[in-house]
Amino acid sequence: MALFEIYRRIGKSGRHDGNILILKDKISILALIFPPLWLIINRNFFLIPIYFLVIFFIIFLSNKTGQGIIIFSIIFCHFFFAIQANILREWILKFKNYQLDSIIRAENKMSAYNIYNQDNKTKSSESMQNPNPSKNNKNDDETILNIF
Repeated sequence: MALFEIYRRIGKSGRHDGNILILKDKISILALIFPPLWLIINRNFFLIPIYFLVIFFIIFLSNKTGQGIIIFSIIFCHFFFAIQANILREWILKFKNYQLDSIIRAENKMSAYNIYNQDNKTKSSESMQNPNPSKNNKNDDETILNIF
């Protein structure tokens, strides 16, 4: 089982326009091996100079402190890109008007899509049955506060 992030695209009217994007939440192996290629594939061109500046800075510091630290620093930089790849992807999707809607545990993208559609159908049927949920659930805040 894997985690899938489902993003909805928000249209100009401020409502969901029907476009969804399903992405698997994982550590990017390509970002671990060679971050500039991952940045190019994901169209994050503005981060490529930052990556090379960081590598240049690491090499500059290693000339001052010693050569042993350069390998560990570059490996750390690559691990950082691999771990932060999902956050960078989400950040870029926000510029394209995508909003994180849900995170679903599923076997593959198709089953994640089916679970998402099923959840949306139950939410829409609940909203049809309960058109004004704020009046019927007035103790929701008290319940949350009682947990702590």
